[in-house]
Amino acid sequence: MVMGANEKLSEDSGSLYNSLFYISEEGKLLGVHRKLMPTYTERNVWAYGDGSTLHVFDVPLGRVGGLICWEHWMPLTRFAVHDKAEHVHIATWPEMPESHHLASRHYAFEGKCYVICVGSYMTTDDILKDFELYEAATGFGNYGDLGGEASEILPGGSGIIGPDGKWVSGPVYGKEEIVYGEIDLRATIEAKLLLDSTGHYNRSDVFNLTIDDRPKPAANWMSGGAKWRTGGADESAAPSVADSPE
Repeated sequence: MVMGANEKLSEDSGSLYNSLFYISEEGKLLGVHRKLMPTYTERNVWAYGDGSTLHVFDVPLGRVGGLICWEHWMPLTRFAVHDKAEHVHIATWPEMPESHHLASRHYAFEGKCYVICVGSYMTTDDILKDFELYEAATGFGNYGDLGGEASEILPGGSGIIGPDGKWVSGPVYGKEEIVYGEIDLRATIEAKLLLDSTGHYNRSDVFNLTIDDRPKPAANWMSGGAKWRTGGADESAAPSVADSPE
């Protein structure tokens, strides 16, 4: 399971991260990816992640990684994760307008992997009436009238994309629905015979990307103390999780 959430590294931390949590089929936390670059006014809410959480995990399904929202428009971030040879990529977004589908399908074709693109479906009925920002939260979006008091805020748009950039399942709009699709991981290998963006279709003699995947703590404790501040060096320290942003 891969889920998006607001993350605090400790109860004493004053910083939130826009994060993806990877959980194994045994219920074990495999690791966390923290969004590298909060977008525009997101910087008022979320802190910056670092290169130590650009994870791709080997699980029974295959090699699984993911990025959050506009990270899919960061070319070097895409290249870095492509280099870890994903079979399945999780692309999480608030919702899925055409531009987000374009980025997700491009990622699938460029990385020659399957992409599960995730867009939230939410209506005004999903927001608690006593939420202090209820009027502001229900006043944006309103993509369509659902007939009655509720209206759409986020229209969904989730689906599964193949390594050829074509839809395997979906996209699904206007309702909550589990999206299923059959995938064949051999297709990712066959597709890379045509285009391997970090292999035979990359001129490493002309272009070379250096990735600093070391944690970036604010202070380096020589005795190893305060590990919860390292932003990924000690994944065994269980984070506290608030509500999901995406």
